[in-house]
Amino acid sequence: MSISPTSSLITPGATVNAPALPVNKTVEPTASPLVIQDSPSTQVSLGAFENSAPTYRKPSTEITYLRYQQQTGIVAGALSQQLLNEWSMFRNDRAHSFRAGSFLSQVGALSAETSNFRNEARNFSVPGDIAAEKFSPDFSALVGKRRESFLLTIRTKEGDDITVRMTRRQGPGGESLEFAFDVVGELSEAEQQALDKLASKLGEVADEFFRTGKAELRGLAAFDDANIQSFKLELSKPNGDVYDTLNYDYAFDETTQTRRLRGEDVAGYQFDITAHVNGILQTDRATAQQTIEQYLDLIRRAGDARGTESASVRFMLDGLRSVLLLDELKTSTSSPAEKSLLDEFHTGLPDFTASFRAATTYNPENRTQVSAMNLTMGQTTRTETDGARFLLQQESFYELHSSYFKPLPWLEAADFANGNYVYVNEHESGKTTRTLDMSAGDVDSLLIEREKTHDILERFYQNFAEIDRHEDHQKERTLENLVDRLSPTESNEIRQQNLLALLKESRFNLFE
Repeated sequence: MSISPTSSLITPGATVNAPALPVNKTVEPTASPLVIQDSPSTQVSLGAFENSAPTYRKPSTEITYLRYQQQTGIVAGALSQQLLNEWSMFRNDRAHSFRAGSFLSQVGALSAETSNFRNEARNFSVPGDIAAEKFSPDFSALVGKRRESFLLTIRTKEGDDITVRMTRRQGPGGESLEFAFDVVGELSEAEQQALDKLASKLGEVADEFFRTGKAELRGLAAFDDANIQSFKLELSKPNGDVYDTLNYDYAFDETTQTRRLRGEDVAGYQFDITAHVNGILQTDRATAQQTIEQYLDLIRRAGDARGTESASVRFMLDGLRSVLLLDELKTSTSSPAEKSLLDEFHTGLPDFTASFRAATTYNPENRTQVSAMNLTMGQTTRTETDGARFLLQQESFYELHSSYFKPLPWLEAADFANGNYVYVNEHESGKTTRTLDMSAGDVDSLLIEREKTHDILERFYQNFAEIDRHEDHQKERTLENLVDRLSPTESNEIRQQNLLALLKESRFNLFE
């Protein structure tokens, strides 16, 4: 479908209601771009005097053009029109936030039309004596410095690669907004549907970031691991002379049945989480939520110790929830009387390892002293069967290394310039190993082994000299057989109920 030239340009403040710009492939402009320059006749010199009058130039008008005026395909045309509309909003409202969601929500449908799409809206200064439809804009040069941008790359199970990007630029040469989509391979209908679901979800994440500077995945229900192998999302927006960036990198390994999610927020907080989803022993969402809360509390405490911004704490909490609270988990409908020993033993979480790190910052007056945080945690499970004997063992663990600065008791904040502060080094770890040993269905032993350590060193500095230090070292280890807490005179039914209650209590207090 062809369109009139005027539907590919807008003037500031105008409302665009052009028909959709329909493309299976990008079509180059029918005429070579032409750079309009002032000719000698456009200037009038009033003499070469020291105080001569200013040079006269013909008035010009700022007009927005599309790089490619003709497209084939309903979705491609709609996206081109959307570029014009979005750019019009940027030009008329400087407070308008960069929006990616409305573009990402259409890439699934776009993939059914074409494997390649690119278009750009850019403003040009058009001389007043040239009609807008007769002006030939030159898109060959970069318009200016990158402002907001997103980049999404996806790999399907079949090995197809998908790239979606969008960038706004601004500089002396004007401003531009560009959107591009590219597929290397051929997407099946199922892959197109999986792309549509995932891209729409990530579009919501992107819009939240560009609006607030913060973002959370809030689960991976949109990730179709039957058709998609991995994705990477990078979001960037200017913050003075630097850029705030947020990254997610997710992959599903079909061979090992593991999910891995890595992320980094604008403050430099990072996480790296791997979960073995095929090894989950129990699928009760309520139980999983009760267990994961104990790990989430470790993240909160690590953040509180060093004064971490709440947005970064939420970012890390969201990462762990997204990977461990699997989408297929259902809330159990079993009554307490129907629960078995295995039901109460299992945490509801898949085996996993996770690490959380903060960006390292230095004492500006003593670079040997740093503020840093590294928290690791996880769960491992093993089972053994030998004839009538069944052994189930599960280990839950964490370790925190942290260093940070505090103000002296009589100050409100650490004073690095004058050397007045408290420098803290802290190490904490915990491990709980629960072992269920059964023979022919009867419980022989139910061992709970706990190990905890906590070491802290505080150094007090005044006028750059160490004036005091406090140290504390704690280590604790306990081993208990829960069967020993049962009365031998109890009936088998009461004994079973009490044992279930003790198991539930041990699961609710993994690191107590």
